[in-house]
Amino acid sequence: MAPRLCKDLLGPGKDRSLPIDHWEQNFWFSRRETRRGAAQPQKSLLQHLFEARVELLQTAIDKMDEVAIAIAEQQVLGDIRAVRDTNAIDARDKWKELTQLADGDRVHHFAAATKADLLSMVVAAPAP
Repeated sequence: MAPRLCKDLLGPGKDRSLPIDHWEQNFWFSRRETRRGAAQPQKSLLQHLFEARVELLQTAIDKMDEVAIAIAEQQVLGDIRAVRDTNAIDARDKWKELTQLADGDRVHHFAAATKADLLSMVVAAPAP
């Protein structure tokens, strides 16, 4: 590591010598940080949309708005059925659960267990 003279680095007449390979430590540090902090998988936009529809259904039920309930039920059921009818590996792995959740009566009654099941499923409708 050979020093390199930097004129006026700290101001007029204040020279400073820096090691030539000071950048190597920065690369080592950045590589170390990227390995340690593995990124968590993020939810897709469609997953956020599905969760918002489930919350809309809950809000409509809480406010006893029959029109909003019917619309939200159809959206949630449409999403579940669309995923169930795809031939994706994830959908095939959860086909039984998706079929149970696609039951209109179960969604219409919307018990707390149904809401928990809906939100626990990683369900997102495929893009049309």
